[in-house]
Amino acid sequence: MTASVSYLSLACFAALAACRAAPVPTDAATDAADVASSTHDAHDARDAQGQLEDSDASDDAPAADAADVTALPCDGACDAGSDCVADACVLREWAQPIDPAMIDGVVETTDAAMLVVGRVTAGPFRHGPVTLPRAAPGFTNVFVARWSRGGRTEAASVIVTAVGAPTVRVAPWSDGGALVAFDLDGPATFGAVTLTPVGARDVVVLKLDRSLAVTAALQLGGDGAQSLTNLVARAETAVLSLTTNVATTLATTPVPEGSALVTIDAALTATRVRGFAARSASGSARVGARAIDSRGNVSCAASLDGTYDFGNGALTAPTPSVAWLLLDPALETRGSSALTHSCAAGSAVRDLAIAALETDAVAITLAPWCATQLGPNALAHRGLQDVHGYFASSDRTALGARSLSGAGVDQSAGAIATRGGALFAVSVDGARGADFGGGTVTAPLRALVLVRTSETSAYLGHRVINDRGSTQVLYAASASSDAVLLVLSTDVSDTILGTSVSVAGEFGRTVVARAAAR
Repeated sequence: MTASVSYLSLACFAALAACRAAPVPTDAATDAADVASSTHDAHDARDAQGQLEDSDASDDAPAADAADVTALPCDGACDAGSDCVADACVLREWAQPIDPAMIDGVVETTDAAMLVVGRVTAGPFRHGPVTLPRAAPGFTNVFVARWSRGGRTEAASVIVTAVGAPTVRVAPWSDGGALVAFDLDGPATFGAVTLTPVGARDVVVLKLDRSLAVTAALQLGGDGAQSLTNLVARAETAVLSLTTNVATTLATTPVPEGSALVTIDAALTATRVRGFAARSASGSARVGARAIDSRGNVSCAASLDGTYDFGNGALTAPTPSVAWLLLDPALETRGSSALTHSCAAGSAVRDLAIAALETDAVAITLAPWCATQLGPNALAHRGLQDVHGYFASSDRTALGARSLSGAGVDQSAGAIATRGGALFAVSVDGARGADFGGGTVTAPLRALVLVRTSETSAYLGHRVINDRGSTQVLYAASASSDAVLLVLSTDVSDTILGTSVSVAGEFGRTVVARAAAR
């Protein structure tokens, strides 16, 4: 691994690795509130070509697990994703290239495997040593893959073939498996279950075991078209968010045209449903679940245009903006806060993500094209597209905010919960650079940087993941132990976490990686 700035020595890293945190797995995909992320744009354009570049087979060789590594003597054996260094088990970092794909989610399971979900519109598609079939013209294959802690592809499969490019999300489950949700616009069979949409489009949630076999299915649909926006889970509770283009009934609960949240229990039953109208008072909104804290409170991101009442009084934003909405386990509103900005129409906040921290505070990151007001904190416009981080307590009291940006077009990949604070994954415009508070980061193209802060937004350090410059991060999520899971794209040959990634042709590579949460 090469890093232009390192803020922990190996000894400190080893000590941290031995003392593992248990942060909440988060989803850092783009905001459900029409705060569309730019991170998929490049891959959408590539896949529109109707082909995928064949990649160098040598790049797809699986990484070694612990059995392939000669470990030093340690007090106790290291697991299958750690090496023994200075008598301490230290997380092994790795990066594995796969064929170009649109990646929608990555999470760590309770048994420390990594699950990646995404879509391919061409093919055949190679995910490590596994080759998945080509999608038929006009169709999209939704796939899921499981990687070991040490970097091996343990399983990969196509779970559904759909028309167009459906949204897909993944969340870890308590038994080591996972939930995968996606849009369904035609009949499909999952194991012994065949589902047909009730209306034009439904949302389906599948429960997968460790081998990626489907063990249960939940269908959510009614009149009109329902579309998935997000899925988050903690322990044996999941919250799914969707939109509906007409008023309808979901799991016996009437919901208006707009958006809805659905709580799902261990039996894969919809236990609670709450709808939000597309328009309320003099404004409009769209709500999507982002994170669940240890008390079961649900943090949501919402678009906000004008004045809207989320159930706790009118909330107003002077320009189209985003809001943080906090709900209790019964999906009743505890409070809402506008995260306002002064962008002109069409210059929306992008890449908004929320992570629930171990103290049940939240870390929020967003990327506006203008000056921003985060709670009481006014953050100036530093570049073309900025990245900012904001912290608030579980009662929505502001704890701090800081700019995570330079003078160029910077992109946010999400807020990642860690012990005592958060990591922010930022894709920095390398030529224009950025200074997070401890040295300037520059790169020929783009630098993928993990910026570590306290819960009051104090700068604690940063590290650069790549050597030359990756185009963007597709997704980032925290592991439940001591790692950060990353999926990124690169259009140039690069070194990522010490692994050389070869790129030939116009389609680039997608890289699955595991980095230490240090």
